[in-house]
Amino acid sequence: MDSESQPTLAQDKYRTLYAPDNRQNPCLHFRTLDNSSSQPIIGPRISYSHATNSPLHLYYQNASGMNSNIDDYLLAFSDSHYDFIALTETWLDDRTLTSHLFGAEYEGFRCDRGPQNSQKKTGGGVLIAVRCSLKPRQIVDAAWNNLEQVWVSVQLSGRKLYICVVYFPPERTRDKQLIDTHIQSVLAIHDRVKRCDEIVVIGDFNLPNLYWAPKRSGFLYPDPDRSNYHACALNLLDGYNAAMLEQINNNVNENGRCLDLCFVSTRDIAPRLTFAPAPLVKTVSHHPALLLDFDEQNSLDYQEPVQQPRYDFKRTDYDGLLEALLIFDWANNLNPTDVDMAVDDFLSIVTGMIARFVPRKRVRPHKYLPWQSTELRRLKRIKNATFKRYSASGTLSLRNHYRSVNQEYKTLRRRCYANYRRKIERKLKTDPKQFWNFVNAQRKETGLPSVVELATEKADNSSDICRLFAAKFASVFVDESLTTTQISAAASKVALSSSSIASIDIDDRAILAAVTKLKNSNWSGPDGIPATLLKKCIPGLVTALTHLFRLSMSSGRFPLAWKQAYMFPVHKKVIVAILTTTEEYRHCVLHLNCSS
Repeated sequence: MDSESQPTLAQDKYRTLYAPDNRQNPCLHFRTLDNSSSQPIIGPRISYSHATNSPLHLYYQNASGMNSNIDDYLLAFSDSHYDFIALTETWLDDRTLTSHLFGAEYEGFRCDRGPQNSQKKTGGGVLIAVRCSLKPRQIVDAAWNNLEQVWVSVQLSGRKLYICVVYFPPERTRDKQLIDTHIQSVLAIHDRVKRCDEIVVIGDFNLPNLYWAPKRSGFLYPDPDRSNYHACALNLLDGYNAAMLEQINNNVNENGRCLDLCFVSTRDIAPRLTFAPAPLVKTVSHHPALLLDFDEQNSLDYQEPVQQPRYDFKRTDYDGLLEALLIFDWANNLNPTDVDMAVDDFLSIVTGMIARFVPRKRVRPHKYLPWQSTELRRLKRIKNATFKRYSASGTLSLRNHYRSVNQEYKTLRRRCYANYRRKIERKLKTDPKQFWNFVNAQRKETGLPSVVELATEKADNSSDICRLFAAKFASVFVDESLTTTQISAAASKVALSSSSIASIDIDDRAILAAVTKLKNSNWSGPDGIPATLLKKCIPGLVTALTHLFRLSMSSGRFPLAWKQAYMFPVHKKVIVAILTTTEEYRHCVLHLNCSS
């Protein structure tokens, strides 16, 4: 017979394990409540102080499909209040790039439905977006690939937070292998945590026959008199009990059932989980949006990178610069015999000229998105203030007020974004560069993850990330030493010529012809000389460049300074998730304009 029709054994077991104050655990602690009674505290005990800073917020919802609302989700992610956004039933596939969803504020981690985790081709899927300043790390294991779930970790002040978003399809809630694999992942994370760390597992479990009753601490236990347990549900709850996680969501849907569950590490008092004041994009039947508050804000020192002043070549005094270069005595200021020293002299002189005639500017990050109008910014300030008040009190009146302001804001935001896109489309003829920049931004994966791995080493700041990429790219080059015999054998296959490198003459006309082929650009390599400057000031530079190239040819040496270049890591292929290992990137090199 079906185990649901004979719940007696399971009910008796859960009366023992999950009834208030009777949960069996070898690590029990006690404290006095209301100076009159004792309450068991399940270990490992986690002490939390109520921080004076704003709490961290996790938004959760079953999205019931995102494909028809991609632009709406992009707009929602671009100015969301939340530090974490977890969604199930995303229905996404590899046709939707991660850059289509998350703005610059979030790193997104996805697990779309595929052959490895489902026999169905569509539906399902989960994702979690984490604010970039929290520097999230994804935790992956090939043994968990049959699950629609994502694990991430975040280092907070003095502790780590592990978050899992998971989706169990209705037809697989009795799949023992699926449940066992999920519990194995939970226990694997539990084995690595310290006593002060915390685990959160949230998702759509599709267990409508479980009913929950509250403990005095605010945590919930399955009500044995109302719930029906099948074997897999029993194994699932056993696994969470072994990992010392307890359920906290008792916000039922319109049918009085709770399909979305949230399990967190046991502590003195359950964290606050309420209805979100408004859905991120749309309301979904049977799945109300939820908001989980964490007591303590991340207090790690995070600062936006300070942008150093840089040259504004668009405002260059090219007339003054050209005049100074024309009257400069290059013959007596460039080394006549050593090409390396001559190039160093040239770069030093040109750099000094740039400092005189090119103004500097400090580049500040854009405070507002390009489609945000003045009225939209005003509404956003009101919305943010209302959300803070609601987060602190949770009253129904503030929730209704927030919904009203949020709806007005979303309507205006959608209209502003539509006007911005129409404006970009109209510029196809007048400003095609801006149009294609917008298009490319929509279809390319841009930027780097906040954490990069190489073998067993991890880096989470700019200098260390650059060091790991440098080590990776250097490893693919082979410094091969050839013998004289090998060189002779290779040379014998090359046709003989009466010319030699030293006999090649480079004159002013060759330099002028090469410079005219450079693409106009104000971007420069490590030498700091952009192509636009070379093209506009070539009459004053041609003498010096001719000397440098002739010296290089006659000596048979390529200047060391011109071997420097900027190298950019580029994704090897189009992806739908954030890549975090250097193995998944290839390098792209930006050479110097002078040596090109």
